[in-house]
Amino acid sequence: MKAYERFLKYVSVWTTSDETSEKVPSADRELVLAELLVEEMKELGIEDARVDEKGYVYGSVPATPGCENAPALGLIAHMDTAPDAPGDNIHPQIIENYDGKDVVLGTSGKTIKVEEFPYLADLKGRTLITTDGTTLLGADDKAGIAEVLTNLLTNLVKNPVDSLVNANYIGILFWAVIFGITLKHANQGTKDALENISDATATAVQWIISCAPFGIMGLIFSTISEQGLDALLSYGKLILVLVGSHLHH
Repeated sequence: MKAYERFLKYVSVWTTSDETSEKVPSADRELVLAELLVEEMKELGIEDARVDEKGYVYGSVPATPGCENAPALGLIAHMDTAPDAPGDNIHPQIIENYDGKDVVLGTSGKTIKVEEFPYLADLKGRTLITTDGTTLLGADDKAGIAEVLTNLLTNLVKNPVDSLVNANYIGILFWAVIFGITLKHANQGTKDALENISDATATAVQWIISCAPFGIMGLIFSTISEQGLDALLSYGKLILVLVGSHLHH
């Protein structure tokens, strides 16, 4: 199951907290999601997954053999959602290949404007999941839970080659730590060989960086030919601001 599929499943569960309550969890409905998460965690092989009487869900993944003494990593996310807007009967809208323009929230008459949230323009071409404007979506923090169960726990153990090919940064980081711990106990010959490989890689990167200006020049020419000089206007303004700030300083 992909992260977004888990997320859509989680937001369908009503977990709005009750600000007037003095118990934990503040609303029994939060336990519905807690039980669901325990079930999913056990399906992922987390044998000790459990929920306590206060609605806290726990689970642990055994250390990789040979790394039992390495520091443990804790991942935390909350299940409840804010009571600022309705949190039940949620109807998410999925926008594929987002065009970078204002996002209309269903038929609610509400719109997320790029003018107010400029970073939306950077998401052009990606898939967005938003509320339909009548309820809270619940991405805080059900999106975090979905990422933990889908990517962090399952991608950690993927082999290093798969992690590199698919740009699985969590997996890359995990295997880097494993290799680092292992190499602490390697003989000097192995360490020297790896150091030589590292030096060769650094030299190759320096050569590539030296050629970077030609690549940038090509991108500029391509942009101007496709969009005209207006495409560089915003960058020109930024340069003027930076230069002006520097001169003022």
